[in-house]
Amino acid sequence: MDKSQEQKNSDMLKVARGSGFALLGSFVNRGVVFLIHVLVARHLGPHAFGLYALGLTTLKICVEFSKIGLDVAGMRFVSLHKDKDRSKLKGAIVSSLGISIVSGILFGILLYYTAGPVAVGIFSKPEFEPVVRLFACSVPFVACTTVFASLLLGFRTTRYTVIVRDFVMPVSNLLFIIFFSIDGLSLPGVLYAYILSHVIGILAGMGSLTMLFADWIRPVIRPSFEFKALMSYSIPIFLIALVRNIYGWSDTIMLGFLSSSSEVGFYRVAAEIPLAMPLFLGAVNSIYSPMVAHLHDNDEMQRLSHILKTSVRWVSYTTIPICFFFVLFSQELMMMYGREYVEKSHIILIILSFAQLINTISGNVGTTLLMTGKQNIQLINAVICVVINIVLNIVLIPLYGAIGTAIAMLITLFIANSIKIWLVYYFYKMHPFSSSVVKFVSGSLAILIIFMILNQYFIHVFGSFGVFLKSFELIVFCCIMLLLNRIHPEDRFLLSTIAGRFRRNRNEKEKRVISCN
Repeated sequence: MDKSQEQKNSDMLKVARGSGFALLGSFVNRGVVFLIHVLVARHLGPHAFGLYALGLTTLKICVEFSKIGLDVAGMRFVSLHKDKDRSKLKGAIVSSLGISIVSGILFGILLYYTAGPVAVGIFSKPEFEPVVRLFACSVPFVACTTVFASLLLGFRTTRYTVIVRDFVMPVSNLLFIIFFSIDGLSLPGVLYAYILSHVIGILAGMGSLTMLFADWIRPVIRPSFEFKALMSYSIPIFLIALVRNIYGWSDTIMLGFLSSSSEVGFYRVAAEIPLAMPLFLGAVNSIYSPMVAHLHDNDEMQRLSHILKTSVRWVSYTTIPICFFFVLFSQELMMMYGREYVEKSHIILIILSFAQLINTISGNVGTTLLMTGKQNIQLINAVICVVINIVLNIVLIPLYGAIGTAIAMLITLFIANSIKIWLVYYFYKMHPFSSSVVKFVSGSLAILIIFMILNQYFIHVFGSFGVFLKSFELIVFCCIMLLLNRIHPEDRFLLSTIAGRFRRNRNEKEKRVISCN
């Protein structure tokens, strides 16, 4: 095996090793969050759940202003200084956390005292005011936990971030919700549980960071602060994230502004489910992001291009079957929230599943641009897409309500990701798609469309047994995709390495058992 191939295999193992644990955490996170939303939506109904979703979106806006990009900037500076300068490493950690906490307190106070104008003046919903006030109390806690999670990633390990963000916080949130539901679940109880889970998250983040770099809290090392460099990088990141999240938030915000809380509720229960589709992409990105910064700084663009294509191939293979499942079983999934959600929300789920599919299989192009210093160009792209999304929402919400919002999101994500793919190719002469990915995606979509047409006309013949027909279709799809797609050399190397480790672990366990006997 030549040196180049050994290097490729080493890169793939790094991505896979970090991504595997991150993926597990993502599944746990989404699973627990799904249970939380099912409990809350069934107990509160569309109207109250819509208020909860609207308040959560308002909170996220304040948190974004509180972080001012320090989560991503802090991660990058931690990654750069981890092995070089412990004084600058401590300075990056302390300054990122300190600034975000102070700004979180200030924006929390601001939101608390403007809850009335927000509820009545903007959304014309007086019952929304106490919800805003409760969410305002959580702003500094949410901002702090978000920055903690990103700083931990800067140490080029996903373990601690996954534990804090994907295990500790959602599980504690679920447990608190169960506790507050003993006498009947109410909206205030749901909000108290949310706040307390982030308090637990801060404690877990502090413990994890101490395990990785105990001197961040000790006076042994004097921190070397790089405020100018940190803020000059974080502010463009903040603007990009703000603009990018506006069209992520604009669906809920504009539904609340132009329609009823119930429409928000119908939309949000469906919108939460497709968020499971980018799980593997997020897991890959958690280790891909610091690798991009490192490879770009060392001018190893060929390795970066190879990692980009391979990660997109892995993401496509895992995402397409999930999309297939969500589209086929859209009605059954919405029934879990209650019968009142099925008629409208299942259509929204289908549209948003295709939207997230576009967003996910476009790969890590957005991360590539951000981590290679092209954040200002990303900002311009995000602004264009925000304007398009807002215009589409203004036109489509009065005509179709929550369904119109889903259509606007589908169109916006298609345009946004198309521009990012072009930008990566323009600057670095690389793109995320290999020929195998193109064949896999096009073949999968063709099969899915055929099954959707057949179900539209023949599913009623099977009556209550229609779910078995859909299950059979899902199995047929997976078998066809397995037959049509070959295993790449890097995939074969990765699978053989995992199998070898599994055999070694099993042999070691057998030896321990024998020695004990």
